[in-house]
Amino acid sequence: MEHAAHRTAGARPAERSAVVRLTARLVRVGAAVLVVALAAYAVMEVQVFESMYPDQASRELVAQFGQDPAMRVLVGTPAGTSIGALVVWDGGWMLQMVVGVWAVVTTARLLRGDEDAHRSELLLAGPVRARTALGAQLVVLVAASALVGLAVGTAMIAAGADGGGALLFGAEVACFGATYVALTAALSQLLGSRGRVLGTAATILGAAVLLRMVANSADTRSWVAWLTPLGWNDRLEPSAGTTGRCCSSPSSWSARCWRSPSVCGTAGTAAPE
Repeated sequence: MEHAAHRTAGARPAERSAVVRLTARLVRVGAAVLVVALAAYAVMEVQVFESMYPDQASRELVAQFGQDPAMRVLVGTPAGTSIGALVVWDGGWMLQMVVGVWAVVTTARLLRGDEDAHRSELLLAGPVRARTALGAQLVVLVAASALVGLAVGTAMIAAGADGGGALLFGAEVACFGATYVALTAALSQLLGSRGRVLGTAATILGAAVLLRMVANSADTRSWVAWLTPLGWNDRLEPSAGTTGRCCSSPSSWSARCWRSPSVCGTAGTAAPE
């Protein structure tokens, strides 16, 4: 009995490794496409802003569009006038949403979809425990989200954005994807079909966008940002320099900080180019 128990315990790392390799093969194509596409988009955004708005004056001018009521609701206001801050303001939410959609669809397919199709039974017919398989699959999905975030941050740095802000934004993208991996995994355990999992997760993802729009619509409603992962990421204000330390909302208050230093004191100086 002791020998059998020892052999079983020793086999667990091998079982976990086998599930990790299997899951990686199942998601590698989609993850690779996502990495290349989002990295390319990030590079394009940086290059467009550098070519169209090469100096501080032109960047301040384009940042004023964030005060337009419609623009403010849709994308908020930029946290600064650096290239990185403008890129995050213009396309950051879109990159996060793409990663979120991928996380929802892929996690539902691997967890709930395989169970609906009885493919998971083939995996669990061997010595692999259900908990071990689930943990290994989640590790791969979270690692894929981290890889996408790293690719986005590295691409922005290579294109000329400031390093610290680009890496922080890449971490935001990765964490956003990991959040919806975890959410969809939980829904896969609670709901009885892949369709219900996808529908519920998509509804929550859409609600995150709507809550962010409500938070951006007025300073008095900025507290709503705490109810959505998009709002959490807005409050980090990548590439904002010292601005982020004095600003408390993801809406127009951040723009006032860098445009009017008197509002925030010495900490409200404009972010460097």
